[in-house]
Amino acid sequence: MRIPKIPFHNVISDLLYTLFFQGECVGYVTLEVNADAVSTLSIPEHARYAMMVIESDPYQYNKDIVLRFREDGDAPTSVEGMPLGDFGVYEVKGTENMQRFKIIGIETGRQHKIRIQFFG
Repeated sequence: MRIPKIPFHNVISDLLYTLFFQGECVGYVTLEVNADAVSTLSIPEHARYAMMVIESDPYQYNKDIVLRFREDGDAPTSVEGMPLGDFGVYEVKGTENMQRFKIIGIETGRQHKIRIQFFG
């Protein structure tokens, strides 16, 4: 007796592989973030997962919280959103979350870098 495959079997299988084993790297980008504008991700084709590392501006005084982000599509502000600090590591799972991801710096005049690897 054969067990039937569930609908979207390939999509679910690919997503589980990506989440558990990070899949294969399909892109890399350095995103510069400051307090002047909300930044979003440029997502490579076939990406389902992103891993990022934050590098704060070397002149930032308090490096505990340098950025704020949201994955629900709303724009973060300097006081609203999930905080990230210097050398913080964060994972964005799923294409929809990557598309809705928005991030901003919390202090004017500082330029932070986010190193991002995408997996598919």
